[in-house]
Order: sequence, then C-alpha cells, then structure tokens
Amino acid sequence: MFKLNQYSFSNFKIAFILAILSYFFVYGFEITHFTLSIDEEPLDNFFQTLSAGRWGHALLRHYVLPEPYVPFFTTAFSLLVLSISAAFCATYLSLNKLQSAAFVIMLAAMPQFAYQLEFSNQADTVSLAFLCSVLSLFMLESFNLARYAIFIILTILCLSVYQSIFLFAATLLCVKLTIDSLQEKINFKDVFKRIIIFGALVLISLVINSFLSKWIASFYNVQISSYLSSMIGWGKRDIYSIFKSVLFFIRDCLAFKYAYGMNSFPFALLWLLGIILLAVKRKKTPCWCHLWR
Repeated sequence: MFKLNQYSFSNFKIAFILAILSYFFVYGFEITHFTLSIDEEPLDNFFQTLSAGRWGHALLRHYVLPEPYVPFFTTAFSLLVLSISAAFCATYLSLNKLQSAAFVIMLAAMPQFAYQLEFSNQADTVSLAFLCSVLSLFMLESFNLARYAIFIILTILCLSVYQSIFLFAATLLCVKLTIDSLQEKINFKDVFKRIIIFGALVLISLVINSFLSKWIASFYNVQISSYLSSMIGWGKRDIYSIFKSVLFFIRDCLAFKYAYGMNSFPFALLWLLGIILLAVKRKKTPCWCHLWR
C-alpha cells in the first residue's frame, strides 16, 4: 500500500538511518539538555488546544501521550517519528540512495521543524501529524474510493493536530509532479487530475474536521476560540489592503528582512534560475513545458 514493494527497502532503511542521525545531530543538545521554552509552562493544555480546534492533539495528550510532555523522551520520540516521515517522503518521491541521503539531510535542516520542536508540549503530536500527511499521499497513487477514504481520514488526523500541516503534503505533491514531469513520466492532463483530486479530498477533509472540532469541543463544554481567524484576518479586510500586505510580505522576504526562518526561502529563486539555465544548456524545454506534451 505504501509502495515499499516497488521501492527498494534498503533505500528506505538508508534514508531512515541518515534522517535520524541528522535529527540527532541538529537537536542533540535539546535531547541531552532539557530546557523550558515559551508556552511550555502550563501542565494541562487540554481545554486550550480543544478551543483552538486541535482536538486530535488534545485527545492524544489526554488518553495516550503524557501531558504536557516528558523531558528528553518527548523530543527523542518526535525525532524518531520525523525520521520515519522523512524516509517515507523519499519513498514517495522514488529517490535513489544518493538522492534520498541528500533529501533527508536537507529536510532535517528545515526551520519549520525547529520551530515546531521548540514546543515540547506539541512536538510529538505534530511529528505524528507530519507522518499522517506524508502517508496520505500514497493513497492518491491510484484511483480507488477506499484509498481516497483513507486519504481523508489521514488528512483529518493531520488537521486535528495542527491545521496547517496538510500544506506539507501539498508541497510534497508539487515536488513529486515536478520530478515526474522532468523525467517525462506525466503529462498535463495527469497533473491537472491529481491536483483536482487532491484539492477536492482536502476540502472534504477540512469540512469534516471543522464539524468534528466543534462537536468535540461542545462535548467537553469548550468554546471554540477566534485565534485562527484573528491570525489570518483576510475576511475582515478589503481587497486593496490584502493585496498591499502580500506585496510587502514578498518584498521583505526577498530583501531578507523577515524572521530568520523565512530568510532561506529567497534562495529558491537561485535554484529555479539554475534549472532554467541548465535546461537551456542541454537544449531542453523547462519542466513545465513537458506538461503540455
């Protein structure tokens, strides 16, 4: 089901070993020197996370995982799950051993993981959400209603822990489609079909998750907070203000004026330029042109 019969299991093991070594290298100090950081002071976050719509996190903490965390163990468990997720990412992208090694090492250095692991009270649940997000993509490899149902379930589990993590699957899907187009394994019709199916299933998952979050919160007599809507705020602003803020965001990002984690994204433009120049040098059309063949 997860394509391991087609992808060399030895590649998966190598990707996992290199991933866990990378994560332990990056976060080894935190594992061996536990320190409290922001938002880790409360000993019970059950009602707070329920009010934020993160009912999966709340229930996992309440019935399975320790609340709020266990020093050393929680971080180590999180890194183990992230390493499994990284290996499955390499499997999904059908990378060879060398590519898998480079991919999982770079993945361990992503600032987003550093941000999430800063909060021990959600590090393990968020890691499980990443794993669900990756595994959900394997369900889209063939047209099958049962597999689509599993995709929805895994996406709901992901959303119930941390709402924005489903975008990780969207990003990984884009990477997969790009690789397949470069290797001429896919055409525009197939790309469009996969994107439409992914978007439709995610929309269904969002609707179901929204209903479940409200129902579970009401079951425990918890009021849903306006935290997420206040963070986004687009629905309360006019189009001109939204457009202006987006342009300012892009400008500051490209000028390296944002938070340290965001300052790595402009370098993606260098890789894009490199791909275009390499395609011209090899007298090939860029990858997006292959989609129309």
